[in-house]
Parts: sequence; structure tokens; C-alpha cells
Amino acid sequence: MIKYFPIEIEREISKHAIKEFPNESCGLIVRNEYVPCQNIATNTRWNFEIDSKIILKRYIAGDLQCIVHSHCDEVGEHMGERYVKDYGHASKDDMIRQEACKVPFGIVHLNIDASPVKIFYFGDQLPVQHLKGRTFIHGVYDCMGLLRDYYKTIFDITLPQFPRQFGWWNDKKNSSMFLDLANSIGFYETQIDKYNPHKHGDAIFMTIRSHTVNHVGVYTKNGLMMHHLCNRLSIEEPVMIYKDSIGATYRHEELK
Repeated sequence: MIKYFPIEIEREISKHAIKEFPNESCGLIVRNEYVPCQNIATNTRWNFEIDSKIILKRYIAGDLQCIVHSHCDEVGEHMGERYVKDYGHASKDDMIRQEACKVPFGIVHLNIDASPVKIFYFGDQLPVQHLKGRTFIHGVYDCMGLLRDYYKTIFDITLPQFPRQFGWWNDKKNSSMFLDLANSIGFYETQIDKYNPHKHGDAIFMTIRSHTVNHVGVYTKNGLMMHHLCNRLSIEEPVMIYKDSIGATYRHEELK
């Protein structure tokens, strides 16, 4: 995997996050140094905010490389059973704010005992990660993230970002969300048969253990597709493995 920032910076980021636990820490990476900031959000347990004057100063100087904050897990309870609520992913709000800032975001993920789990970064301003063998992180390295990065890397087509909340597929109101998205960003449905076989770049939408279409892969060649299932590494494998799960195939208007 591409390493975006030196390990020394990540040590400082983790140290600051542990100090602020269970509240969210926040800071900036400036000129390859981590600058811890005060979190001035109203609810620092679930949000972060940095003084806009501090960020504006760095914008003007042109040396702001990344905006960083922490996500801290918590213990939940369901039907008398305790479990860990895992917040090691980008939230919909994180994705919206990152796009608005036009600066990469970093998230340091802490376990319930304040031990660091991982640090990850996202934003189109960063070099695209390798397509195969990615670790799953919802909202960053997931099936939609892989589709966007594949199109950017292979076809030089930048698909719009899709801010999404973890667990969106459990809400029946979102039953057509993925397909509606495809229609809105330049894809159109195509019927695959012997007269119209899969083409390189086709987006193959699937229903995986859900009531709604919740997964997408991209057709590569020779009956293979690249995709990224939840909690697995991204992989290229035969489309036919998932033939019973495929709901629709969409083709991008620039790849007719």
C-alpha cells in the first residue's frame, strides 16, 4: 500500500488521539509535521471542529497537507449482550466535509481501551492506492471506492464522490440508492447476452446478504471482475461466482 506520511507523523497523531480519548482529537499535517489543534466542537465526543482562522492561515500559506481527527470505538448493548461499536471508517459527514475542504482527511481509529487500531487517509487529492489487495474501510476502500479509483486509474474518468453512511443498506428506503446513483453519474443500464457481452469497465451491481442492491464490481477482462467485499481484501475473480447475486449491469456513457 502507498504510504502517504512518515511513521513519525503517525506516532504524533496517535499520541494526541490517545491523550484526548474518548473525545475526538484533531490536527493538521503541515510541511510534513503534525500540528495538534484544539477541538472546539460543541460535542467533542462525536465531532470535531478546528478554528477556521488556523485553517485559513494554512490555506493562504499553501502548506496544508491534511486535516486529521480521531474516531473512538465504544461499547454497545443489544438484548443484554455487550459488543464493540466499530467506528473505524469515514462517516458521511466526514466525506462531505473533505470534499468541501478540498484537502485530504486522515482518521486515527482507537479501540475502546484507547489503543490505536489504524490510521487511514482519503480524498481525491491523494495518489490512488493499489487496486488489488486493499484492506476494507467503508467510505474509503470499499466497492464504490474501488469503482471510482479503477475509473480514475484505467480510464482517466473521475466519478463523483458518493457520501454514504455506514449501514445505509439496512434501510429499506435506500433500496434503489446504488442504481439511482449510477444513473446520475453517467451510467446507463445494459442487458448482457450473447449479442451484448460484458465490456471492460462495466459496473456490475449485486445484492449480497441484503434486501437491496449493495455491492458493485467492475468488469476487467476474460470473464473477470474486480471488486471489494466487506471485511475482505479487494480482488479480481470470475463474474460467474456471483451470477445469482447480480441484479443489473451498467455501462458508462464514455465507454460505449
